[in-house]
Amino acid sequence: MAADDSAVRPDDSVAPTRGLVSPTPGFAAPLELLAGRYELGELIGAGGMGVVHQARDTMFGRDVAVKLLRPEVPADSPAATRFHTEATITGRLQHPGIPPAYELGTLSNGQPFLAMKLVKGQTLRQLLKQRPSPADGLGRFIAVFEQVC
Repeated sequence: MAADDSAVRPDDSVAPTRGLVSPTPGFAAPLELLAGRYELGELIGAGGMGVVHQARDTMFGRDVAVKLLRPEVPADSPAATRFHTEATITGRLQHPGIPPAYELGTLSNGQPFLAMKLVKGQTLRQLLKQRPSPADGLGRFIAVFEQVC
């Protein structure tokens, strides 16, 4: 699966929240630079311990996704350690179905963040809900799973 604008994201662990334009409480306000480089924009997903924002990389003039831990998650917690480990592993991987990591950094409050390629498209959950019957598009979904397994 290519990490492009028409990609299907097989991992639906980040709930889509498109349409929200305010940043996550406790993080930079719109147009305030995160790590001196990223302008946080729309909140595009949220999970149990983190959030993902669309952002603008002012250094390279490109749109990116920035993953952050929620502000209430302590910077020295096991969750923060796991975030850092997962981000480091992601940065080492090279696969068409895995968006490349651009930067793993630490905010002034000690919280880690990960900037990565922004993949636009629909989640697997969204695509499955659009089908009139379970058999519709089955070949396409099997092809996606073959690429990520």
